[in-house]
Amino acid sequence: PRQDRAVLQLTEASDEGDESCEEVDEPEQRSRFNPSIDKSLLAEVLATPPFAVERKAVTGVWKGIASRLDTSLKTNFSFRAGRDRISLLLQQLQQLKNAAAAELESKKKNADSKSEAIETAGQKLMQAAEERVAKRIASGGSSTQQRPKRLRLSTLLDNELDEAMKRRKLEEDKVELHREELQLRRDELAQQKRQQELLCEQIQQQAAQTEAIL
Repeated sequence: PRQDRAVLQLTEASDEGDESCEEVDEPEQRSRFNPSIDKSLLAEVLATPPFAVERKAVTGVWKGIASRLDTSLKTNFSFRAGRDRISLLLQQLQQLKNAAAAELESKKKNADSKSEAIETAGQKLMQAAEERVAKRIASGGSSTQQRPKRLRLSTLLDNELDEAMKRRKLEEDKVELHREELQLRRDELAQQKRQQELLCEQIQQQAAQTEAIL
């Protein structure tokens, strides 16, 4: 039929144009990736980095990775599928790292902002205390002596109590800020630990697969 001849012509033209290009896999039912397969694929790539070889050998390395993966897991992946999957996983990993870095940066900015606010509050308290002392000195003499001693003592006690409460609040804010900084550091250490555990798990799994093959 005319349609079949057209398809045959397109196929022949494609074959002629692709003679110098990368070979094309036969169309077949392929396996699907899942977290377990992703770990095995990452382990293979870590064991044999495809881009650590010369450019002309890259395709061969990817084919070897796909072959070992198919043999060990009874899957059916093309080397292109493995290569594209690694590219996607690397993109996702970078996105997670960027998100984690952005979150840590946001926490640091909040901590810096609180620290600056506490420092400003402390400076204001000191300035206010200096102004009060200056006023007391300026208002000394007969005008001060005319006030009842009991009222003057009560006022001074109230002022001291107010200052003590403000200092206590300032210290509490400093303690809270220190606690947040410690939590931020713990979050950073936990993230580093998770990354190290993932790498160790991949290496152990790769070693187990290698022993099974041997």
